[in-house]
Amino acid sequence: MNFPSNTPDNKDTTPLVLLDGGSHVNVITKSYAAKLKQIFRTEFASLKWKGKIKPVGSKALTDHGVIGIPFTRRNGEKLLIPFVVIDDVIEYNMIFGLNIMEKLEVQLNYSSGEVLLGPQISITPKSLYSTH
Repeated sequence: MNFPSNTPDNKDTTPLVLLDGGSHVNVITKSYAAKLKQIFRTEFASLKWKGKIKPVGSKALTDHGVIGIPFTRRNGEKLLIPFVVIDDVIEYNMIFGLNIMEKLEVQLNYSSGEVLLGPQISITPKSLYSTH
């Protein structure tokens, strides 16, 4: 992922991402969504959401809606990936569910512990994203 590794004030911005093939939604914490908004100086698209986030064995988490974060593959293909925004109640900044793992062609090699992404993936500021 081509996330910036530092902000102008030299604070680390590399995300801690959980790959969860059992999840059908992608999640981002409220604070990390705000950090990405600040870094890219953009508002992410607000998307409709009627679901709930309920971890196994826990009560449902409060969500703050869904944002679309644009990703661009090396070949120029643009993808708008939905992320449910939740309070900072998890130890990760983002959770990639099965849908994003399929779209980004994530390959897991359990025996070696390697994670391989399909064509190089990077996040793209909304100002560069066009739907036409």
